[in-house]
Amino acid sequence: MNESATYSVVLSGNLKSGFELDWVIDSFARLIKVPPEKASRIIGTEFVVKRDVELQEARTYQEKLSGIGVEVLLKRDCGVEELALEPVHSADSSADAQSAPDGAGAAAPAAPAVQPSSAKWMIAPLVVAVLGALLWYVVAVRLDYEFGAIAWLIGAAVGVAALLSGARGSAIGVACALFVVASICGGKYLAVASQQSELAELLSNSTEYDGIVLQEFYQEELIDAGEFAELPGDDASLRRFLAARDYSESLDAAQVTDEEVEQFLEYSAPRLRDIALNRPSFEEWREYNLSDTIKELSTFDLMIDSLGWIDMLFFLFGVATAYRLASQGKRSAPSRRI
Repeated sequence: MNESATYSVVLSGNLKSGFELDWVIDSFARLIKVPPEKASRIIGTEFVVKRDVELQEARTYQEKLSGIGVEVLLKRDCGVEELALEPVHSADSSADAQSAPDGAGAAAPAAPAVQPSSAKWMIAPLVVAVLGALLWYVVAVRLDYEFGAIAWLIGAAVGVAALLSGARGSAIGVACALFVVASICGGKYLAVASQQSELAELLSNSTEYDGIVLQEFYQEELIDAGEFAELPGDDASLRRFLAARDYSESLDAAQVTDEEVEQFLEYSAPRLRDIALNRPSFEEWREYNLSDTIKELSTFDLMIDSLGWIDMLFFLFGVATAYRLASQGKRSAPSRRI
């Protein structure tokens, strides 16, 4: 090739393998000093970056653009009808040229892809997310306290695991954020389920809980069940019963709300009917009423009810940290302006 000839630096319209499109657009915009919107219209098309430059300068442009993932061709300026192509000088392109069959010409450039090209990158952040859930569970159960900062730690660990796997890009960031959500919720769910089970076990073997003597509570429910079973079927009698037996916030039957009546009929009435019918012993009542009631509560609802604003704040920190680390990744080299 004649060193005195001049060349045009031309984007082929393809990205080098292993570079994510959004990152390339951002780097290209900063490199040639154009808005990202304009860069997004250029990347993916044939575009002349520089015309009529000597070979050494053309290769300098080529090296800089290749460093941010753009595939570049050098076109020798010898007339529109007789343009000669010089392939990108890189290890990837040399290997492709050697492996191409004789007479086939240069190998076709790879299509843009999120790096890495397979789903193997998911293994490390997924394992870290599972370990994060177990960490949350162990700390909450052993110390009987939930540290919101652990959510932040999980987010950072998942993001770093993705980086160490060679992954980056907005799609990777979203996936890692979802891993963190699943990890935190899974750990908190396990912790709440454990506490729920412990409370049910405590009630099944205790005669007192949180200052309440269960034997007295048992006797009160026996009385409630007996009186409820003897009630006439009219609404006024039911409202007087609710006011008299503390199933309403009001002591006046006339002020018992319809909502209180509905809640009593849905939740308390079936229980009182069962007690009135079976007359359980204290041990049976404690085991099959209190303990089973705790076990039958929705663990998911209990988990949601236990969330405070500080929990939500650290939850968002964890998710945002994972997304930021995994989506931006580590720049391969600082961009130098042409």
